[in-house]
Amino acid sequence: MRKPGNIYTRITNPTTAALEGGVEALATASGMTAVTYTILALAHAGDHVVAASTIYGGTFNLLKEPLPRYGITTTFVDIDNLEEVEAAIKDNTKLVLIETLGNPLINIPDLEKLAEIAHKHQIPLVSDNTFATPYLINVFSHGVDIAIHSATKFIGGHGTTIGGIIVDSGRFDWTASGKFP
Repeated sequence: MRKPGNIYTRITNPTTAALEGGVEALATASGMTAVTYTILALAHAGDHVVAASTIYGGTFNLLKEPLPRYGITTTFVDIDNLEEVEAAIKDNTKLVLIETLGNPLINIPDLEKLAEIAHKHQIPLVSDNTFATPYLINVFSHGVDIAIHSATKFIGGHGTTIGGIIVDSGRFDWTASGKFP
């Protein structure tokens, strides 16, 4: 290439990031790929995740079955019980994973309070914003650090296409905690 630029959405896409108000976005092959990439980018063998117990079944199963075989453990919490969320965070916790609107319950967590808890422990709050979409709820304005979407649902038209999106807000200080190389 003679001149650098955005040649593939799967590498970087400022337009997709702009939808959410983020700084960078990555398109993936599916929503579950977006979830998996996000977790594996932040957590490695010996690390821990705190996740809402009411998350999408595919995400729940990813955290419950294959990831522990690779040394990544998860504590599932009642996301509405903020004391339980904070008590579940350990020294090796790398993220708090929630859904903006829970699937299938459509429960709505307190994003600001959860962000406050996560940031107090110098870890990012990651929200699957699939059901809400960036059109209805801008999660970054409520303290979320990374938004994930299954474009297969509302963004892409209810299963007519398959895709996923990861968007970084650009607000989390990845170096301050020393937890993220």
